[in-house]
Amino acid sequence: MFSILIPGAAFAVDPSVEPGTIAVGSGPLDVAITADGSTAYVVNYDSDNISVVNLATGTAGTPISVGNQPTAFTIAPNGTFAYVANFNNDSPSDLTRIALPSGTPTTILSGAGLDGPRSIVFSPDGTKAYVSNQGMAANAKIFVIDTATNTKLSEIAVSPRPQNMAINSDGTKLFVSHFDNGVVSFIDLSTNAVTTPITGLSGPQGLTLAGTNYGLLYVANQTGNSVNVYNAVNGTLVTSITGFSSPESVTVNPGNTQIYVANQGADQIKIIDIATNAIIAPTLTVGDLPFYVAFAPNGLKAYVPNYGSNTLSVISFPQPPAPPAPQPAGETLANTGQDLTLGMISATLLLGFGIVSVLTGRRIRRIR
Repeated sequence: MFSILIPGAAFAVDPSVEPGTIAVGSGPLDVAITADGSTAYVVNYDSDNISVVNLATGTAGTPISVGNQPTAFTIAPNGTFAYVANFNNDSPSDLTRIALPSGTPTTILSGAGLDGPRSIVFSPDGTKAYVSNQGMAANAKIFVIDTATNTKLSEIAVSPRPQNMAINSDGTKLFVSHFDNGVVSFIDLSTNAVTTPITGLSGPQGLTLAGTNYGLLYVANQTGNSVNVYNAVNGTLVTSITGFSSPESVTVNPGNTQIYVANQGADQIKIIDIATNAIIAPTLTVGDLPFYVAFAPNGLKAYVPNYGSNTLSVISFPQPPAPPAPQPAGETLANTGQDLTLGMISATLLLGFGIVSVLTGRRIRRIR
């Protein structure tokens, strides 16, 4: 079935979940796809490694060992390396740099003030990486990393427990979610100053930029069972979309016409039409505790790590969406820190330990 979303622009074909799944490591939280669409790198929180999946065959090869409890794998804009956040607070937290495509890992910034690194985004030119330092409240910071030397350039003090992030195309604005106190920070990267934050959310988790000139900020409001939409310039609330169960992450599709929501509490992916900010059919059933949706560059496939079933679900599209129209500099999305959580109410580890909680009779794991 074809649905026209924006007259004269992109239209979408109903997607479907492929039968079967791809087996990966234990506790997959995050996935990143290479620019050529050949390989998926899946973060396995419980097995301390990265699954390397050949997407042509749908099989995982030899995993890459990294640090304790990895939560994010983010590929640099030039595609030659990636950074991995190793969350575990029981030993000095660190980052791993992985050369691509060889997969050779190197530990960087071991200790160095890191306290529960959670998510990573790169500046558009790849010269800097921003790492949310979730840890304890006293270490609530965003670390700014020089990617040429793998050293810390500076720290940005923010609200407690910074988690997921998004950055705009010219690298001037950084958006950060804070689950514990219901805040989304706006950071001016020209000065590293935190401007007036968005407050009053209920368990904000994943976030992404989308819409006309990418001027809308979508936030998965996990304990509020909603997705909130804000003006990305001034932070005003546009609308709150209900009908979710513990939404974990939000991802804009390649055509910038739809938002894919990992509806963790119901093992589903739900779709929001950006033109109307309404939930549309179909609702896609995936594996146990889906965390994120990552699209292949050509828009023909999307991949979902399922924490509870140790699998990767594959969503197929009969044809890709039309490419987005050119956007003014400074308004498009450069990259989004992959969402990581397993949350009864969130996705973060409590005092550095995974705990099992119950939400409406279902097992949901939190990471903080």
